[in-house]
Amino acid sequence: MKYPIDVLAAIYKAGSIMASADGTILREEYLPLLRFFQSLDNYSEDLLREIVAYSNENMDIPQALITISNLDIETKQRLLEILVAIANQDNDIADKECEIFNAFLSICSAPTTEAAEDSEEAK
Repeated sequence: MKYPIDVLAAIYKAGSIMASADGTILREEYLPLLRFFQSLDNYSEDLLREIVAYSNENMDIPQALITISNLDIETKQRLLEILVAIANQDNDIADKECEIFNAFLSICSAPTTEAAEDSEEAK
């Protein structure tokens, strides 16, 4: 599957938030993200560098959340799976990781921003 760079950057940003949730960032916590990116049809080391750079330079957290809220259901499900895998990397799920997961679950369960805007315009 091929995703636009902003979607990949939003997924990376979400994973980075989860990886840092317990106050300690372990290299292993990025493995679920790396496996996801490596599964992409167009994966390359250059693409990975581009994702990280785009996320750091062009995507703040609110923008990432909006992008995530507009993902299709399959991609949202995959993101949630990645976040669970990241939280489980150290075999100890911290309370903050649960809070962050629940926040992303809420975002992924809500109607897309576009659908919500269309709904508001219809009123």
